[in-house]
Amino acid sequence: MRIVVVALFSLVLTLPAMAGEPSTITTSGVGEINLVPDLARLSMTVEASSTDSSEAANEVAKTVSSILAMLSEKGVANTDVQSTAARVSPKTRWDPETREQRFEGYNVSRELAVTLRDLAALSTVIERSVALGVDRLSPPQLDSSEREAISRQALTLAYEDALARANVLAEAAAIKVTGALSIDAQGNSPPPRPPMRLAAADSMTESFEVGELTIASRITVVFSAAP
Repeated sequence: MRIVVVALFSLVLTLPAMAGEPSTITTSGVGEINLVPDLARLSMTVEASSTDSSEAANEVAKTVSSILAMLSEKGVANTDVQSTAARVSPKTRWDPETREQRFEGYNVSRELAVTLRDLAALSTVIERSVALGVDRLSPPQLDSSEREAISRQALTLAYEDALARANVLAEAAAIKVTGALSIDAQGNSPPPRPPMRLAAADSMTESFEVGELTIASRITVVFSAAP
């Protein structure tokens, strides 16, 4: 894990207009922590079409069961897999001659959301899922199981950064920072998706090369200051 502190150069010094009014210094700071992701989230869709809705639903259920069995074989816990109920919708086609929608059957679909905690198995799980009949598979979203704890650390770094900037400005103005009057935490920005590619483009069984996640917190602090 690598810690990086980035400062936003937003510094405001407000001197008292009248005697007795406090001086204030407003600064913004950013705390960033880079770390290697340790989990991936996958979103899969299984579909089937037929003139018989039950037949399409059975086909989808069979495919989903095969995928769930494969995931269990790969050590994915049941709590890390969520599946929706089957959605059934009519399938129609516009007939230009009769100028009407013609019924062609039913489309049945189910979605699976999978959290994979073994990134070494990512490419294999993707390959096996496609082979078992997944129709749509979103790009893996990489994340860290320590996101909440790291986010709190980033907030601390952001405050320390803002305070350091305020102290610099206070020293230049021959005053001292005496406390924080208000803190506006702007939340943790979503990290950019780290670069992912297959080590060998012609082989789905090769390992993914995973970059780093950046978890960032941004805050604006109004400090009080006095001579």
